[in-house]
Amino acid sequence: MGELLRAQGRHDMRLAHIDFPIHKPGLKAQFSQVYSSDDPHLETDLQFGVTRALVGRYLPQLGEPAPAA
Repeated sequence: MGELLRAQGRHDMRLAHIDFPIHKPGLKAQFSQVYSSDDPHLETDLQFGVTRALVGRYLPQLGEPAPAA
């Protein structure tokens, strides 16, 4: 696969992201992801799955407990 991507002038890097399931009782579970807004490959995603709605800014929680689920 790497040779094909290089021939197209593309990289084989997958963006930094967090995967998570979305579910509602009685419906099939779906999976999505949130991409980091500072990833240098954001505009050239290997899987073409990035949309503006899925891009977020990751903020460190220094010295604070994690937010509740």
